Amino acid sequence: MAQAIKNLLIWSQKYTAGYLNVNVKNFTTSWADGLAFCALIHNFHPEKMPQYNELKYTTREDKLKNLTLAFNVGEELGIPALLDAEDLVDYPPDKRSVITYLSQYYHAFKGQQPTGLSVAGGSMGSALGDTLNLAKQLLNDFAERKQSGQTNPPPVATEPARPAPGGQPKGGPRYVRPEDAPKCAACGGPLAGEAFQMGDLGFHKDCMKCTMCGVKLGMKVLNVGNRPYCEMCGKKAWVAQIRQGQTPPAAGTKSSAPPAGHGKLESPAKAGIKKQPFGGLKKGIPKGGAKKSLLEEEASRGMSLFEKRAQMLATVSDQDAQEKLKEERRKREEREKELKEKEEDEQRVKELAAQLLKEEEELERIKKQQEMIRIEQERKLKELQDKERLQQEIKLREEQEKERLAQEAHFKEQQLKLLREHEKKKQEQEALERQKKELEEEEDRKIKEEHDRKVKEEHDRKVKEEHDRKVKEEHDRKIKEEHDRKVKEEHDRKLKEEHDRKLKEELDQKQKHEHNRKLKEEYDVKQKQEHDRKLKEDHDRKLKEEQDLKLKEEHDRKTKEEHDRKLKEEHDRKLKEEHDSKVKEEHDRKVKEEHDRKLKEEHDRKVKEEHDRKVKEEHDRKVKEEHDRKVKEEHDRKVKEEHDRKVK
Repeated sequence: MAQAIKNLLIWSQKYTAGYLNVNVKNFTTSWADGLAFCALIHNFHPEKMPQYNELKYTTREDKLKNLTLAFNVGEELGIPALLDAEDLVDYPPDKRSVITYLSQYYHAFKGQQPTGLSVAGGSMGSALGDTLNLAKQLLNDFAERKQSGQTNPPPVATEPARPAPGGQPKGGPRYVRPEDAPKCAACGGPLAGEAFQMGDLGFHKDCMKCTMCGVKLGMKVLNVGNRPYCEMCGKKAWVAQIRQGQTPPAAGTKSSAPPAGHGKLESPAKAGIKKQPFGGLKKGIPKGGAKKSLLEEEASRGMSLFEKRAQMLATVSDQDAQEKLKEERRKREEREKELKEKEEDEQRVKELAAQLLKEEEELERIKKQQEMIRIEQERKLKELQDKERLQQEIKLREEQEKERLAQEAHFKEQQLKLLREHEKKKQEQEALERQKKELEEEEDRKIKEEHDRKVKEEHDRKVKEEHDRKVKEEHDRKIKEEHDRKVKEEHDRKLKEEHDRKLKEELDQKQKHEHNRKLKEEYDVKQKQEHDRKLKEDHDRKLKEEQDLKLKEEHDRKTKEEHDRKLKEEHDRKLKEEHDSKVKEEHDRKVKEEHDRKLKEEHDRKVKEEHDRKVKEEHDRKVKEEHDRKVKEEHDRKVKEEHDRKVK
């Protein structure tokens, strides 16, 4: 297991080497800024990450952007995003999580050849090393071509000509009419308006991209194997074709063969190709050297041989003699030149080897300096990060302590508030109970006063109306008995109705039966008395009608006045009682809602009192009506009996 992890680290270091600001040492901090993930993807799939050289890593937002970009591109390549960008930036990366995620890259890229630029965004030393390696390959390829007789120059970066007045340019952007537009070699769509032409192929402006890395190309394009390349990728592709035994056409031309209808070969300069041998390689050579590098001199010498051979072929005549003489002269000159060139080549190779050794030493020195600078920068950056992390932790602890103290203070304040509210509610409850008790005492006092007043009025009325005293005493006694009985029955019925519906129905039926029986008895008695009265007083009925009518009118008038007075007093009393009852009901309702569980017995008592009050009011109303009716009937009956007795 340990060996596998070590191999994974070596694999990561191998395929991220040469990338600027990427130094894989472990599976934690080396991957926190996201550049290492982006470098891996760019090395195997540069077309998926053409903006690598624009990536930054200084701020937190830059790191989040790099990690998010790497995870998104990884998902496009079939690598699931097992890590979270914010966790990697804000916290130390988990070693096992990074190893697990990185192993997905290893399995995804296993068996693939890296196609990205190994010096993409790299340091000057890395770029110089690759440039020197490429120069060695070009020198070896040139020697092989020289022995095989192939002297075509390498592809060069050309700048296409601008549209000339009266004609189309040979390369670069040109303007094509829609009806004559050919097909784009990249997307297959019709070419119309502004387009690029490279040899016999046409491209849209947006489709003109490097075949290897996918970078969008501008006015400078390398044509290798009739395919567009950028400068670096074109050199690699040209070297690869040379090794395979192919001769790629020169950039900016349709073919390296001579044009049809001509009897001699034209040099690149005459063909309109700008000479830039090994274009771009000067960037990797240190300043302070000769005006022309050895590579440029080698290319210039190859071009001069090419021109001389072209001139020699151009001077060949059709005559046999001249051909033989020229052939012998040419062979002799070639032998002399070959010897001379061989000596010059050996001398130049020695000089180039010495120059290469110096450049390699310079490269090693630059690498060491950069490594020291990088180590110092990493140390300073780590110290700065540790300092910032320590400050953040201190600040976080202070904020947590403040928050904890605030929460404790808030909790204590809430407890004090709850205690005060509880005390306040308790005081309110005691006040309500005292107020309730006072209201009950006041109500009892008022009821007693009202009762005393009524008794007094009743007594005065009885004394004043002596002829009705006996009737009223009997009536009051019956009313009281009936009232007590009915109140008791009604109270029992209501209590039973709350607990048992069936008992209520049975009680109602009994009361109804008793009431009907009494009504029937009273009715029978009245009918019998009425029948006897009619039999006895039939002979003098006519004589008494007028007297009875007057007495009845007088009695009705007095009864009505008394009845109206009582109704008014009763109405006022009821209004007051209703108002007091409403106030009491509202108070009881609030007390019940607030203290329902604790005051259940009190609530039952209030309900019972309310029920008794309503029953009493209803009973008083019915008793009053019944009393008035009975008083009238009893008065009439007694008056008639007295009259009959006197008459008899």
